[in-house]
Amino acid sequence: MQYYQVPDLKNNDIRRLARRSLSGKWTKAMIPMLIITVALLLPALIQYQDLLSSGVLDADNMQDLQNVIDRLESRESGFLYSVLSLFSFLCTGAFSLAAAALSVRILRKEPVGPKTAFIGFRQFFQAFLVDLLTSLFSIFWSLITILPGTLVLLYCSRSAALSLIGFIVFIAAVIGYIFLILRYSLSFFIAQDNGRLPALHAIRYSVTLMRGRTGKFFALQFSFIGWILLASIPLGAGTMFLNVSSQSGSVLLRFIAVCLILIGLVTVAMVQLYLNTADAVFYSAVSGNFGIAGSDSPSGGEDEEKKSEEETPPLPPASETDSAEAPVEDAGSDALREQNDSVGIDREDVAEDNGNSTESTEDA
Repeated sequence: MQYYQVPDLKNNDIRRLARRSLSGKWTKAMIPMLIITVALLLPALIQYQDLLSSGVLDADNMQDLQNVIDRLESRESGFLYSVLSLFSFLCTGAFSLAAAALSVRILRKEPVGPKTAFIGFRQFFQAFLVDLLTSLFSIFWSLITILPGTLVLLYCSRSAALSLIGFIVFIAAVIGYIFLILRYSLSFFIAQDNGRLPALHAIRYSVTLMRGRTGKFFALQFSFIGWILLASIPLGAGTMFLNVSSQSGSVLLRFIAVCLILIGLVTVAMVQLYLNTADAVFYSAVSGNFGIAGSDSPSGGEDEEKKSEEETPPLPPASETDSAEAPVEDAGSDALREQNDSVGIDREDVAEDNGNSTESTEDA
């Protein structure tokens, strides 16, 4: 049995395939992406605004800082603040899975619409557990890397001769932390393709797929840093104007702030959609899955969902994904390999962008 796989796409080719997939679909894709962006960012922006307006930047001594903390605690006990915190805790996973599913559907030429922003709630518990476990793993790795690096930096800062060494150790710790958490980046892509897969297995399989590819994935993310910074300018400026308007009481400044924040949400959503689609290309390339539909059908019908679940093969158990010798190609079954020719990207596009004709590989 043979199936197509593109394991060596360059980052330029990945971005080009992402732009080609988004061509003519920006309008339809931006509606659900904007909903997802607002759901993920707006609670954090409100809480950040509370922090700025609390006067934390104006605290000159410990007494002032304690007063700020007391004010924040009183706000946190408020109904709105509690609801936003609970919403972020419960729904971040579902919306993150929806963002992954949106980009995968664009890549596979499946229909998208406003309802796509909420398809993560069909796999709510799976998405919630993936988000929770990856967050816990991230905290664990920060205690292993960033915390010791920070302690070394503080210790070495006492001596001018050791300050450079402390700084180098701290930067190395941060880079190590980034590389460790990047291994979980494909977890939501795997989960949206396999609705019945346990969350921990999805995370472990992401680690397996990223083995030996973390550096390349980091370079792909870093290549978007310019777009991310540019898209964040209106959002940052709007937040600053909102803080100034809350102190001065100016209605004009508040109106300008709201306009800038709205523009910023749109620009951030556009860049995030582009980045997510590039990540979907990366995921499809390393998993060899360019064609099979995920656990949710495009139209949301019960029959199509049942058919999709039957066609979607389960991933290997955790014992296999943890093995260093387990080849990535074994992740799909014969059913997956037969489906790889059904829908999705034209393989002529992949071959053209990769500079070579598409080659088929034998089963491991």
